[in-house]
Formats: sequence, structure tokens, C-alpha cells
Amino acid sequence: NGIYNYSGGYWKSVKGNYSGVVNFDTIYNINHIYINPNNTNQIYATSLNGLIEFENDIPLKLYNKTNSPFRGTSAHGRDSIVIGSIVADVNNDLWFTNANTPNALHIKRSNGSWESIDFSAILGSKPNVGSLIIDKQKQKWIILPSNGLMVYKGEGEEITSDNVKIISTEEGRGALPSKEVYCIVEDLDGRIWAGTQKGVGVFFAPANVFTGNKFDAEKVYVQQDGSTQLLLETETVQAIAIDGANRKWFATLRSGVFLMSADGTKEIYHFTETNSPLLSNNVKSIAINSQNGEVFFATDKGIVSFRSTA
Repeated sequence: NGIYNYSGGYWKSVKGNYSGVVNFDTIYNINHIYINPNNTNQIYATSLNGLIEFENDIPLKLYNKTNSPFRGTSAHGRDSIVIGSIVADVNNDLWFTNANTPNALHIKRSNGSWESIDFSAILGSKPNVGSLIIDKQKQKWIILPSNGLMVYKGEGEEITSDNVKIISTEEGRGALPSKEVYCIVEDLDGRIWAGTQKGVGVFFAPANVFTGNKFDAEKVYVQQDGSTQLLLETETVQAIAIDGANRKWFATLRSGVFLMSADGTKEIYHFTETNSPLLSNNVKSIAINSQNGEVFFATDKGIVSFRSTA
């Protein structure tokens, strides 16, 4: 049904047929929107048909297998391109993950040229790759659905044992709470927080991933009702957002949302559909308006926002 934009208290939509660029009536599953922080008039949307680029809310181009390195796999009677994430780096180069194809990572340079990185040597010919973040060390953290994480520290170079690391549940290899990783985020102190099927793991020393020093994820312990327990140990954490005070918002599959202190040890809020206007306890994602502290929760039953204090 197109793309919807909420601005100035009003909703507007971008849909229909933009002749010569894209006909939204033929586009399947628009599932990710990215606003370029270096140029907020430039917006990208992923779909199973490819990547759509917008300028000032007008579609400019559809990138697919005919004009870009994006590739797909046959599903539901059509060729489906699965783009898991979009991130801009400090050079305004755009990084994309592309599932089910050997070249699992693509780079659109600021000059318009494309580069691709082949991960088939370590992930097989049809690797399943998901969301991506770039940390302060310029390392690329990539979710491998059902298989943990992968970290790549190159800038486009071919993969080697020196620039790629697979992060698993084993001690000494990442010690994730679960291989089912749903989200990753870097906080204001440069720590990497991973939301999994079994709670949260924190990489306090992400710079150590390639040094041989200890970098395993650590669990956060919470004091609650006079006892010590692991942070959200029994929860599936689907999204994490960091507010202006470095506090952590956690979106869960069954228990609504939690706001925790910056170190994750103290619960500040716990919103559910029974104690708040939250539309559902199944919260898919969280976004924060850094200008006014408003926090948006996307649930399986719609969107609701909360005016927070940071």
C-alpha cells in the first residue's frame, strides 16, 4: 500500500504509479525505511522487488538486479530480493545486507558506484543475513538469523580470517545468550547490546573482537523483589532503542516494553496493554525522536507513542 509519513501531526502517503520509476501497485512487502542522517531529504525503502530511493518524498529510482548488485531467490512465483538493512557510514557510503546470495554485503559509495563482498567461503552460497550496524570502530555487526552474529571490520576488502569473526553462544567466541538474535544497537558509551530469544547480551569491549583479548557478551543482573535475576532472561527481545540519557528501551514479544537505566540494572518503566495505552504486548520496534524525547512503539496492532523524559 505504499509508504506513510507522519510529520507535523499529519499523515501523508506515497503510493500509486510513478511512471518510469516505480508502480507501487506492483511492489511487494515494503519492510524497512531508512532516512540518510547525512541528507534527511534522501530516503530509502526496501521491498521484495528491490530498493527504492526517494528525494523529498518523490521516488527517484528502483534498484534491482537489472541496475545494481542486488540479487534474489525464487519465492511465491517471483524473484524476491531480501534486503535486511541499510546504514550510512561516516563517508556517506551506504551499506546493505542482501540475503540468499553469495554477495551478502553491498556498498553504494557516495560517488554512486557499487561494490559487493562475497561471504560464501564462510556462510555458504545462500547466506541468511539480517540487520546491520556500524560501530565506533567502523566494524560492521551483522545478524545471522538463527546463527548468531558476524563482525566484518573491512571497508570493502575481500573477507579473510583477519577481518571476519563469527559470534556464537560459546565462551571465547561471543557467549551470546542465544543464537536467535533479533536486534543489535550501539549505546552512547560504544557498548553493543544484542537482543535475543533469551534476553540481552552486552559487548562491553567491542574493540577487542579482532585483538585476541576477551570480548564475550556479558549478561546484566537485575535486583528485583529482593532477588537477583538476569535482565529479561525469559523474554524474546525484538528491538532495543537508546534514549538521550543512554537508557535502554526494550521491545519484547509477549511482555510489552521496558525502560531500563543506562547500565540496564534498574527498571524505570514497564508498559503493557493492561497498564498503559500500549496497543499490544507484541512490540516489533521502537524509535525515539531525539528532539523532544517522544518514543514510538510499533506493535502488531498499530503504533502508539509516549512522551518520555530524555
